Amino acid sequence: MRRTGTLSAHMNPSNTRGSGRSCLATASQWLSAAEAASPRLQASLRGIYGPGTDVPARRLVRIRDLAARFLSLFGDGPVIVTRAPGRVNLMGRHIDHQGGHCNMLAIEHDLYIMAGLRGDAQLRLHNLDDSAFPPYVGDVHAVLPGYVGGDWRAYVDSTPVCQQAAREAGQWQQYVKAAIARLIATFPETPWQGLNIVAAGDIPIAAGLSSSSALVVAAAEAIAGLYGLSIAPERFAEMCGEAEWYVGARGGAGDQAAMKFAQTGHVVQLSFHPLRVEQVAPWPEECSLLVFNSGILARKSAGARNTFNQRVACYHIAREIVKLRRPDLAERIGHLRDLAPFRMAVPDARIAELMLTVPERMTRTEITTLLGDERAAALLASHTWDDGHYYLRSVAMFGITECERSRRCSRLLEDGATQEIGRLMTVSHDGDRVSCSARGNYGPNGKAYPDSEICDIVDRCRAGASLADEPGAYACSTPEIDHMVDTSLRVAGVLGSQLSGAGLGGCMMVLAQHESVPAVIEAMEREHYTPRELPVMAHICRPVGGSGTIALA
Repeated sequence: MRRTGTLSAHMNPSNTRGSGRSCLATASQWLSAAEAASPRLQASLRGIYGPGTDVPARRLVRIRDLAARFLSLFGDGPVIVTRAPGRVNLMGRHIDHQGGHCNMLAIEHDLYIMAGLRGDAQLRLHNLDDSAFPPYVGDVHAVLPGYVGGDWRAYVDSTPVCQQAAREAGQWQQYVKAAIARLIATFPETPWQGLNIVAAGDIPIAAGLSSSSALVVAAAEAIAGLYGLSIAPERFAEMCGEAEWYVGARGGAGDQAAMKFAQTGHVVQLSFHPLRVEQVAPWPEECSLLVFNSGILARKSAGARNTFNQRVACYHIAREIVKLRRPDLAERIGHLRDLAPFRMAVPDARIAELMLTVPERMTRTEITTLLGDERAAALLASHTWDDGHYYLRSVAMFGITECERSRRCSRLLEDGATQEIGRLMTVSHDGDRVSCSARGNYGPNGKAYPDSEICDIVDRCRAGASLADEPGAYACSTPEIDHMVDTSLRVAGVLGSQLSGAGLGGCMMVLAQHESVPAVIEAMEREHYTPRELPVMAHICRPVGGSGTIALA
């Protein structure tokens, strides 16, 4: 079992700097190699997907179809083929942007791009599924309106960029343009040309498996490869995360880093601020990880993004209030994760007591009065909030305790403690829960943290309990996903279940012993899919390799 605090031991060949140009070939060469099932191309694909699976054969078909479409649209010429996988975060939800740990694996569902440079500035995008992703024609030089250099965050927060994000919300070209924009802003001296791109993938859309991030990452891989840009893998992942600010998101780089650093057959533990690989642990052979799509779309480009941004703002506001009310700690608190016991190096009870400095809830007016106009405006600019109240203490409690849970995950994997991993997954889901069962009927769930509850937690921690066992309340699940979690937990051999991804729809995941998999799928079909007249949407995850260029020779 391997553990490291450095990156070199865990780099995929496709993750090396400036390797893309060595993978250039003409579109006709790619077509011939795919049709002939070239041994070298097959070996490249097996290195990504591992043994004992038919995915490499199916990806040969995808590459063949990409090359045929590219040739019909643009003619022959040098192209690069890149991929980015969907991802699952086993532990560490909603905390990458707070500096927490995420325990990531990439899944077989992925997205491929075939891209070549043009002689003009046109940006031409096509997808094998043109009905779902219509063709787009634009200008590479028009992706950064008004940008004259300087701070990227200030630029994406500017009114023109925010208005553009709102106008093009949910349109697939925005994510490709985001990758282009971030790279142009970073490498302004590069003689940028137009691009021909054809894409294809099978990551479920709006399912919490990061299909939109995969498009950004695959596009950035292609552009960096075509231009021979030398970007450290850590910085590449961070830039892809920053690129998504261009479309209105305000998250971190967890999904993008998961795609970049994923390893076949392993779970990779990442930490953030700064980004680094902390540990790499083999997937437990006796367990399966099942991902079930609820059938409810979780579109970050729609109203859901506003809720996601509001929760992140709650984190930041809570952190600033602690710094304001505990000036003796202010210099030690850069991110919410710095309030976790392992960062403060204090007993859990002390951190629980610290939560008393954070109001249970506040209005925007109260936040502005406490923090001042300028600071509050910056914290509240990412979203609107008609609900009226910010439940700061509940959200902060989730973030801090999730940092504790996720930090432990890799060591638990190495120790084979799958029962404990499953238990912590279920605790984590309780922090996202929005409904609970009462005699079979689901009603609203609201985990409150009044002062009396915090005092009880302090007492429990002093008696030996752990803050990792406290869920908090981030509340980004749905009643349907809560029901799916509870359905799975009633099946013998299930170790734990939780929401997958950012939430408000999408998927949930189940950690189960191998022999329980058929029973879990049957229970989900009976309790969730059949009553809603939905097909069973289940996937058994096999950890695969990370993003990069596909080698033809």
